[in-house]
Amino acid sequence: MQNKLNGDFFSQSLHLIFSNFLKLFSQIAVLIIYSRMLSVADYGKYQSGWLYIAVISSVSLFGLPSLILSSGISGITAFLSINKKRSATVISLFTILPLLYLFFFGKNFNNEEAFSLCILIISQNISIVSEAVAVKNGNTKKVLNANILINILFFSSHILILLPGYSFTYLMWSLNVVFILKSFLLNINSANAGSNIPAKTVGRQWTLLGFIDVINIVFRWADKWLILLFLSITEFAVYFNGAYEIPVFLLLTGAVGNIMIVRLINFPQSGKELLHSSVEMLAPFVFVSFSFLLFNYSDFFLLLFSDKYAASVPIFFIAIFVLPVRITNYTSILQSLQRSDIILKGTLLELIIVIVLLVILYPLFKMEGIIASFVAATWFQAFYYLRNTSVLLNTSIKNIFPWKWLFTTLIICILVFATIYFSAKAIIPAFKMYAGITTAVILMIYFYGRKFISSL
Repeated sequence: MQNKLNGDFFSQSLHLIFSNFLKLFSQIAVLIIYSRMLSVADYGKYQSGWLYIAVISSVSLFGLPSLILSSGISGITAFLSINKKRSATVISLFTILPLLYLFFFGKNFNNEEAFSLCILIISQNISIVSEAVAVKNGNTKKVLNANILINILFFSSHILILLPGYSFTYLMWSLNVVFILKSFLLNINSANAGSNIPAKTVGRQWTLLGFIDVINIVFRWADKWLILLFLSITEFAVYFNGAYEIPVFLLLTGAVGNIMIVRLINFPQSGKELLHSSVEMLAPFVFVSFSFLLFNYSDFFLLLFSDKYAASVPIFFIAIFVLPVRITNYTSILQSLQRSDIILKGTLLELIIVIVLLVILYPLFKMEGIIASFVAATWFQAFYYLRNTSVLLNTSIKNIFPWKWLFTTLIICILVFATIYFSAKAIIPAFKMYAGITTAVILMIYFYGRKFISSL
């Protein structure tokens, strides 16, 4: 049974990981092209649009995708049927009020642009729910096939809109069509997304997950929101690029976390094994990437965004220190055990730490102080979740991760890249980054080749 568990976990994770890699590729490609092709002001408006979309989408969904994965459609339906009036009122408020705020008070958007953004949020929300149901039903291959087409269309829409002359409004309407098509392709079917969780428990879980999702997304974008509100759109663009966490790491932990939640519901005793499997799957990629960026952050950043955003480089350097945390999803086990209260406490703890650090660091280091506060708070939160997870799994924090293997792998990666970087810098300075990229590929092949061979 253990082999079947690991096999299903690996194959389903690969479907979502590859699906998210497609999303990552299209987003980064657009990011690079738009940062070069658009003026700083237009690029700032484009990214501020996604800021509004991310925050308002999270508020209006209020944890529903996470709830679908952990509780299932039948449990949600039972809860809604018992609490019809209250649910309708709450859902309406959480959906309508944020959209009204965007339409009337959205900074830097006229009415036509704000309206197109509102409709895009609605169509994207429907597609997010559709994907959550498909994952809950185990249809990860269907999700992958749909996302292959959708990401091609997403990228194409961004490129084609540049040909006649960039228009923010036309771009938003074209993306509306893309997300509506995604929902159609996934074709919501809740027949298999059942749950034995009582409706009362579902209601409590929904409330906690909703607050967690909202606080998390607000926290993730809070630094950029502050810059947008109090500084110019051009300063927002500079900070956004520097503080932009390469999304591959969040996408990977998100994909693995979704599969962990579903697997843990079916195999409740497998928490420690799945946690180890996720770490062993993600840590080599994360550590190799971190070590590469540690020595090549400036060359890499300017290669992507050009010298136009050179002021973003110090911010980017600080931002990469969050990467070593991204070796697993820290809340999956807590969520599967219906301990969203711990997740909420961790989220609030992170928020408090950020506020304290901002008061100290912003007057000293300005924008660099902002990003440093968020990075440090993320490390504190990860430790808090690990400590509580170890208690629930009746194990010590020493055993919850393969710590010796993790530290050894990280040290090896740093030493290898340091040797390559300084050797290349002394011999052929112009090729030091390309030597690093070659080293990264070789290390990836080494780590994952060994894992593949050992699994045969």
